[in-house]
Amino acid sequence: MSSKRVVIHVGPGKTGSSAIQAWLNTNRDMLEEHGIMYPKHKLGSNTISSGHIDHALKNVNGKWECDSEKINQLLGKFYESSAHTLLLSSEYFFHSITEFLKLIPNAEFILYIRNPVELLESGYNQSVKRHSNIACFVPPERLEHFVWPYLDKLVSLHTAKPFIFRPYHSDLFEGGSIVSDLLSALGISYSHQPKQVNASYTFPALEYKRLLNYFFIEKYESELDALLQTYTQGESRYSLMKKESLESLNGQNVDLMANFITKHHLNHLEPLMALFKQKNDKPLLEQQKIKLTDLVAVDDFVRTKSPKLHTMLKAKVGKHRNLFIDNDIIYSVFHLEPDMSNHTAPSELVDVANKFTVHPSKRGKIMFELANMYFEKECLELAIRHASASLHFNPIT
Repeated sequence: MSSKRVVIHVGPGKTGSSAIQAWLNTNRDMLEEHGIMYPKHKLGSNTISSGHIDHALKNVNGKWECDSEKINQLLGKFYESSAHTLLLSSEYFFHSITEFLKLIPNAEFILYIRNPVELLESGYNQSVKRHSNIACFVPPERLEHFVWPYLDKLVSLHTAKPFIFRPYHSDLFEGGSIVSDLLSALGISYSHQPKQVNASYTFPALEYKRLLNYFFIEKYESELDALLQTYTQGESRYSLMKKESLESLNGQNVDLMANFITKHHLNHLEPLMALFKQKNDKPLLEQQKIKLTDLVAVDDFVRTKSPKLHTMLKAKVGKHRNLFIDNDIIYSVFHLEPDMSNHTAPSELVDVANKFTVHPSKRGKIMFELANMYFEKECLELAIRHASASLHFNPIT
C-alpha cells in the first residue's frame, strides 16, 4: 500500500481544467494501461465539467466540504485495484486542500500558476458567459487578496510540501499542451494536440451576451453560450483594462510572486515570472463603445444558427423594454425601442435602485419589500412611493 500514490489536480479556475478533464475522462483506458485510476465523471454537452466533485465533496449549507465517507469508499476501491496511482481532478478542490490532507496525509496536489492579472479578465469573461453578470469590467486597485497570499499560507502550513506547481503558459507546457504537461507530472510522456474547450468570446460576443443578461435569459444561457463560443468575428485578443491599471497590477503581481518563489525555494517558476514581466500588447477595447454593426453581426449569426433561440431572445428583450440598461443599443439590435411610458415612479428612488449591485430582476423586489416595511410602520406616503418604484421595475402586464 505504501507504493500507492494519490494525486489530486485542483486547478485552480481558468487554468485549463475543462480541457484536462475532458481528455482524461475519455482516455481512461490509456491511463489504466499506465497504472493510473481515473474515476469516470460527468461531462456536459459542451464538455464542461466539475470533475470529481461528486466523488469527494458534499454541499453543507452552500459550502463544499470533504466527504470522508465518499473519500474512504474511493480509496477502498483504489487500494483493491492494481493501479499504482489514483488521479482526481476538480477546481472545487482548490480550497479544500487542507481538508484532503487530514483524510489522505500522503496526497500530492498539482496546481497551475496563471498570471492573476490575466485571471481578473478571464474570470470576468466567465461571469458574463455563465453567471449572468451585467456589469462592465472594473479592475481592483490591488492584488493582495488574490492567489499569492493563499498559496503562501498553504505552503507554509504544510511543511511536507506535497505540491507540484506547474506554470500555466503555452511557452512552458511540457509536450506543448496542458494535457501533455499534466501527464508529464505523472511520469507519462505523451504528445497531445490541444482541442479548445470552453473557448473565450470575441469582444462583440462578450458585449452581446452581457447586455442580454439584463433580460432574464437563464433558461437559454447554455445554448447561447455554446453558440457564442463558435463566433469568430471581431477582436479575440483584447483587454478591458487601461494601461495604467494593467501596469500597476502587473508590478504588484511580479513583486508578490518573487517573494513567494524566494521564500519557498520554487526556482522552477522563475521562467514563468519572466513571462509575466513582459508587456501586454493586447489592444484596449471599451465596452461602452461597442459598435451597433458589431452587435448586429453577432445577432445575425445567432439567428442563422438557431432561429428558435433568437425568437425567444427577442421576445425576452421585447417584454422588458422598460429596463434601465447601461447601453440601450441592445434594443436597436432587435429593432425595438425602449419603453419609458410607465416611468412614473419617483425619479430619485429609481436612480437609487439602479445603483444597487444586484441583478436588475431583483431591484423591483427590493423596492416591494421596502414598501411593505413602510406600510407596516404606517408610513403610507413612503410605502406608496416605494410601491411605485417596484411597479416601475416589475410592471403588471
